[in-house]
Amino acid sequence: RIATAHSLDEGAEVLHGQAPLMLIAHRSILDDATPQDLARVPLAGGGVIVAYRGHNDPPDLVHLPLPTSRLTMAELELPLERTRLVALAAHVASRAQEVGRARKDAPPESPAS
Repeated sequence: RIATAHSLDEGAEVLHGQAPLMLIAHRSILDDATPQDLARVPLAGGGVIVAYRGHNDPPDLVHLPLPTSRLTMAELELPLERTRLVALAAHVASRAQEVGRARKDAPPESPAS
């Protein structure tokens, strides 16, 4: 499921209590949030935060503040690094499935014969 929002608070409302496996947020949203705000984001087990900035964003958005950076898995420049974003999403989903944190409504896999 994909949901979009313009702030962390709006994101919480849009998700209706569901915890995302991956939160992809524009740098401007993360710059306005405190590390405590980000730590309260209800991510699914094994979930990650990925920050992005646009190719034409101002240069002051080059690096996240250190406390915020520690809470993110990656900082990407989109659309330049869209392939990396897809690879990160696939890795996070695979990791969650391997450790048993996949979606609860997903059908169980049949055992190999």
